[in-house]
Amino acid sequence: MSGLSRRQFAAQIGKSVGYVQKLVDTGRCVLTPAGKIDGPASLARIAETQGGRTDVADRWAAQRSQPAAPPAAPAPDIDVGHTDGNSRAKAKALLMHYENSQIKLEMAMRRGLRIERAAVKREAAGLGAMLRAGIERVIDQTAPRLAACANDLQRRQILDKEIARLRYVIKRELPRALRRMKSKTKTSE
Repeated sequence: MSGLSRRQFAAQIGKSVGYVQKLVDTGRCVLTPAGKIDGPASLARIAETQGGRTDVADRWAAQRSQPAAPPAAPAPDIDVGHTDGNSRAKAKALLMHYENSQIKLEMAMRRGLRIERAAVKREAAGLGAMLRAGIERVIDQTAPRLAACANDLQRRQILDKEIARLRYVIKRELPRALRRMKSKTKTSE
């Protein structure tokens, strides 16, 4: 196991070669005289030097203890010109603005640039259910393996692999959901 190249060590720990190079640069990897990585010694050193940055934690704690700034006043949505607050001209300007906005939305829906709210809600609920089921599956399938692991590095590798699979499934399903939403919009016209 000793005398590994950076690529082999990266594959062993489930990280990129760039990450391994950063470990070497920071002295967290033990190198052999030939410049190869001593696997067991490097894993031990990584485990020893793994820890949080206290300066960052202190900075965040200080920010949390300070009171939040008061919220700014909301800006008006539209500019209706120089009319007084209760005038008929303002009401007509608002009516025209919202009618124009509605027409723009309808035109965008016909061109396929906007999607019906019901279709978005339906697909979002489906994707949410799929994500929840995937997370529950990760928990159910990894719990026994995580309990049997000897160190945190092995646990991290198992979780990274399962989360990468879940990320792949969701990334694959998002374009499909978008196609389904667009096809529902076109068929409803």
